[in-house]
Amino acid sequence: MAVLLLAVHEEQVETQSRNLGLHRIAHYLRHHGVRCDICEIGLDDDKEYLARAERGEYALIGLSSTYVFLEKELQTFLPYWKAAAACGAFTCAGGQAPSRAAAFWLDLGFDGVIRGYGELPMLKLAQSLEKAAGGVPDLTDVPGLTWRNGANIQENPAQPLTAELFRELNYTSAKEMGIPAAWLPSLSGQEPEKGVESSRYRAFKAWRLFTSHKCPNRCGYCSSSNFLEQVYGKGCASFGLSVDEVIDLVDFYHSTYGISFFNIHDDDFTSPKRFTREFCRRVVDLKQRGRLPQQMAFFCQSRVVDFLDLKTRRPDMEILRLMKAAGFHRISFGVENFSENMLLTPIMHKKGYNDPIIMDLLRAADSLDIESGVNFMVCVPEAEPEDVRLNLERLVDVQEMNGIAVMNMFIQSYPGSFAFMNPRYPAQTSQHVSPLNGREYVKQEYFLPHHPRVRAALAHYMGGGVRDAVAAYKQRHPGVHVQEMKMLNLIKANVMAKHLGFDDLVSRLEKSIRQRAAFLKNQGN
Repeated sequence: MAVLLLAVHEEQVETQSRNLGLHRIAHYLRHHGVRCDICEIGLDDDKEYLARAERGEYALIGLSSTYVFLEKELQTFLPYWKAAAACGAFTCAGGQAPSRAAAFWLDLGFDGVIRGYGELPMLKLAQSLEKAAGGVPDLTDVPGLTWRNGANIQENPAQPLTAELFRELNYTSAKEMGIPAAWLPSLSGQEPEKGVESSRYRAFKAWRLFTSHKCPNRCGYCSSSNFLEQVYGKGCASFGLSVDEVIDLVDFYHSTYGISFFNIHDDDFTSPKRFTREFCRRVVDLKQRGRLPQQMAFFCQSRVVDFLDLKTRRPDMEILRLMKAAGFHRISFGVENFSENMLLTPIMHKKGYNDPIIMDLLRAADSLDIESGVNFMVCVPEAEPEDVRLNLERLVDVQEMNGIAVMNMFIQSYPGSFAFMNPRYPAQTSQHVSPLNGREYVKQEYFLPHHPRVRAALAHYMGGGVRDAVAAYKQRHPGVHVQEMKMLNLIKANVMAKHLGFDDLVSRLEKSIRQRAAFLKNQGN
């Protein structure tokens, strides 16, 4: 009995990140005596794995799937699907998106969908297939599996996610697995110098820690914070490791592998603050005693309100100074939008801050030499032209502050989010045919702005406006990597500003583009 786990590496995500989830599942299966191979197509040479699949060596072939890059994933998975069909192997998909829309993935041609954490379901599925020995397996006891039982779709209940199971998967198994050999060449021993690479590269060159699944907000566009709740029920959202366990993981990876740069990959690491304070105090103490190196650094995601004094709505300098002292030289702030009107819309559902508060926080972080990562989306469905203008202006402000802006011009539509399939929020759709079984399907791409000028500008942007602008700037600035993250942000903003007629903003953006091009040329980039 052997299992093959596949993922399709997508260069557009701008990282050399490997799929940690696959390695965790593989470790779990191997620990329980099941042979398991991993192939990350695009990073690994998949010819040998495909040959093994065609020889019938695998009884179970699983794909880590997404919604954004689904078309490429299906096309890449096709030869494995054909090999499975010829040899009688079982195919399944897993990941956050399939967990929320399992029937959709079954319609694409998969035999089953694994919902939630994949370790135990994949083990039970492998054992059921092995017990059947090529016959009809009994799948009724595989927790978290959605599958076709004759003409019906059957959704097996998931095993309840308890604090003990969360700890086993994210602490005990994490230490047992260690760092897979495939990861080691791409990891940095310590945090890169400021300004060397984009924050995305920095975040993923660090070793990832999953310490909790907590996010007190319920943003209408987001399907991440409610992912586990949809699979296991509402009682699972507050599970997390203790401070002692997180410190022990940090010490383990440092003493075993020399890792000094960590990406804490929680939805919101700084909630609650008391946990963050205690963690930072412990790290500072261990650095002072020489147990951890002074250069050890951390990166995390957070919400704006986590860094505000609840009474004054001013930046909480205590938590910022404490995090800086512990080594959080970069923090990713989920700003989402600079317009308070947009923050209060149902699709955003963000309360407690506005543009002045955001800018005060970014200036406070900058005063402590903390580099801010600012994540925001521009064309919120309810956005007026002036809301778009404010966000484009703030892009320039953030980059002039040496922050890292992750700007999305639209809001992606994800299965499981409040806004998905909500008639209040119509979305751009695309029609496709699954290469696995030839069935047609419709995919939501992104939510459409309600305002006609904003919608027209976004249509121009998506319909080739950015592509044409990038080509023009390549000719205008030969030898300059115009798709470098900050440069590309400015070009994208300029396309929107021109189409919306913001002439003074266009002049500012053009100046910033010239300055960025000169900087990149001087840096040899």
